[in-house]
Amino acid sequence: SCSCGLPRKVAQGFINPGGTFNICWKELIRFFPLFCHEEFSFIVKQVINGQTYTIYNGLTANIWVDGSHPANLVTFSPFARACNDGDGPGQGAFAFLDLIGANTPSFHLKTPNALGWDRVALPGFNDGLAYPAPTIAAARGLNLNRNWGGTLNLNYKFSADMKPLGAFYYRISLTEADVNGAPVGTRFYLSDGLSWDKIVPVGSGFDIVPEALGPFSAGGNDNLFKIPYNADAEWTAGQFHGKLNTNDVRWSDSSAVAPNPTKRHLVTMEVFDSAGKRLRPTGVPASGQGGVEGDAAFTFRRRFQDVGPTANVPFAALTHLFWWDNRPLAAAIPSLRENGLSSNMECQFLTGLAGSTFGIDYRAYHPNEMFQLAHNISWQRGLGNAAGSTGSLQPSSSLNVGVPPSPPGVSGTNTFAQMLRTDLDPTRRRCAFTVFLGISSKTTDGDNLGNFGISTSAAFALEIS
Repeated sequence: SCSCGLPRKVAQGFINPGGTFNICWKELIRFFPLFCHEEFSFIVKQVINGQTYTIYNGLTANIWVDGSHPANLVTFSPFARACNDGDGPGQGAFAFLDLIGANTPSFHLKTPNALGWDRVALPGFNDGLAYPAPTIAAARGLNLNRNWGGTLNLNYKFSADMKPLGAFYYRISLTEADVNGAPVGTRFYLSDGLSWDKIVPVGSGFDIVPEALGPFSAGGNDNLFKIPYNADAEWTAGQFHGKLNTNDVRWSDSSAVAPNPTKRHLVTMEVFDSAGKRLRPTGVPASGQGGVEGDAAFTFRRRFQDVGPTANVPFAALTHLFWWDNRPLAAAIPSLRENGLSSNMECQFLTGLAGSTFGIDYRAYHPNEMFQLAHNISWQRGLGNAAGSTGSLQPSSSLNVGVPPSPPGVSGTNTFAQMLRTDLDPTRRRCAFTVFLGISSKTTDGDNLGNFGISTSAAFALEIS
C-alpha cells in the first residue's frame, strides 16, 4: 500500500532569467508499487534590494506536483519582482534555439557544429542526445545520454532587434541525417496550426485570447509562422514556436523498414521577411534554395553552455541534430527456477530445503541498450507487512538481457530460508510470493525529466519441507 511520509528536502538551485529551472540530484534507482508515485513541492525565494523574500511556498499551501509532470509555479506575492528577459532593443539582432520543452535549455542537446545551412559535422557516438556523457560506460545507470521521444516543444529566442531588420516569419523543417551529418531523403515542414495566448485589456479587466501564428504562405514559401516578439503583445508564459511529434510515422515508423526510427534527424529553422523573402545573416553563403533570398545584419547563434558566450553559426539557417527513439521497453518473466531448473507452469508451488534456491528467467531491454536506464528484480512475501518480507534477486543493472533471438537471461537467486525468513519466525515454513521485474528508459521530451518505466510480475508459493 502507499503511504505519505514527512516532506524531505532533495535539492536546491537557481531560476534562469527566463523563469525556467532545472535542478538535479543524485539518488538510487527506485521503483514504486502499483498506483504509487512521488510528488514534489517547491519554495521560491528572491533577493530584492539585499533582502530575501519567500515569494512562493508550496509546502505551506499544500501544493504538490506529480514527478511525471512539469512544475509551472504561479505566485501572487506582493514582494515578487519580474526579471528582464534580456531581449530588449539594443541587445543585438540574433536568433537561437533556447529551450526544448519547459525544462531543458538547449545547451543540454549535444549537437555537432554546423557545416552548412542544412547539415552538421560528422556526428559522434552520442550527438543528438540530451545530457551527454563522455562515454557509454560513464552514462550507465544515470540520466545521461538521453534519447528524445514524444512531442518536443521547441522554443527559439528572437531578439527585439530582429524586428527592425524585417524578420517577420520563421519556418521549422526536418530531414533524416546520414552518418556524416548531411541531410538525406524528404524534407518535412512543421505545418500544424499554432497560436499563442496573449493578455488584452477588456473594459476594467483583462482577457486571455489566442492569436494565430500560422501557418501562412508568402513569396512562394509555405508553412511560415509569425515571430511573436515581446513588444507585440503581453504573451503568457510557457509557449513554444514548434511542436515536433517524434512519433509521426513520416519520420519514426517503427513498423516499417524505412523510415527507420533509429536514425538521427536534422532540425532546421529559417527566417523570412513579411513578403516571404528568406533572410540570411550578412556575409554568409546563400542557401541555394528556391525563392528570393537576401541578407540582413543579424546572426544565428548556438547555445552550447549554460552561461557565457554563444557560438556564431555562419550559415543561412540554423540546424541542430536530434536523436529520438520511441521504441518500447520490454519486460517479461517466461519461467521460474528452483535449484536452477526452469518451469513455465502457470501455477507453481515450489517445495524444497532451506538451502534450495529461487530465481527467474527474464527479458529486460530497450532495443538500444544505451537508452535503458536500469532494471531490477525484487520480491514480496504475502502482504509485505512483516519484517524481512521483501528482497531482491540481484543488483540493479542497465545492461540488456534476453534480447530476441537470444534466450531469456537467468537472474540471481535467494534461498528459501532467505525469502521465508525462518530465522525471524521458525514456524513460517511456507507462504505466497510475488516477484517483480521493472525497467525504465532514459527517453525524455524535455518537459518530463523523470523516467518512463514498465513492470511485470509473477506469483508463486514456497515451502520448506
